[in-house]
Amino acid sequence: MPYKDLQKRKEYKREWARKNALKNSRPLNFPPIKIPENMKETQYPGYYITEDGKAYRAPGKCDRNGQYGEINEYGLIYLKPAYRGHPGRPEHQYECINISIRDENGKFLKQIKKSIHQLVAEVFVPNPEGHKEVLHLDSNNRNNHYKNLKWGTHKENMEMVGLPEGTIRQHPRYGNHNPTKYIKKDGEWILIPSDKPPWNKGLKGSSWNTLPDGTIRTRADGTTWIKQNGRWVYQKKK
Repeated sequence: MPYKDLQKRKEYKREWARKNALKNSRPLNFPPIKIPENMKETQYPGYYITEDGKAYRAPGKCDRNGQYGEINEYGLIYLKPAYRGHPGRPEHQYECINISIRDENGKFLKQIKKSIHQLVAEVFVPNPEGHKEVLHLDSNNRNNHYKNLKWGTHKENMEMVGLPEGTIRQHPRYGNHNPTKYIKKDGEWILIPSDKPPWNKGLKGSSWNTLPDGTIRTRADGTTWIKQNGRWVYQKKK
């Protein structure tokens, strides 16, 4: 701020606020929106998607100078997708965009992340049975054309994954302890039974009670227990 004098500084702020308000009050002279045949508006007002998964949005107040993208021949701004999923496994990542949710007065409420294939399916692919998951027919996560998508169940989605027979996948549980494992056999994912004994706080799991007296076990927290006369007794550290 160029002024050290307090009064001049206040006058400078008022003038800056007046000019800024005047600038924002000017009408938005954006070109009219023209929707081509292969594009439709999504359930989110101002956001559009094409048959092959190109996402666009209508320009707003922040787009006066083209800072966030240039307006194309359709009167829209192209949204370059990001990727959601584990960065170390790009073959399992999905294209996605950020969508701003506003109220009826245009006030910003929140921002959500939406996958491209979900937007395409919601607009172009019928879903009479009300399924929640979208499947890629050719197992290519980047091919988001509506002819390559279908609605289905979670089981169908797992079966559609283009992984070879014998592949083992892990599904982490709460806290990432003892993940559930599945193996692919004959196109289906079969649960692999855990080789670890069941656990509970009282050390009374059925498999623990079948162990003979004198058995020594160490818990995950590092404590040691020995079975004596059918009961588990805590062993103090020496």
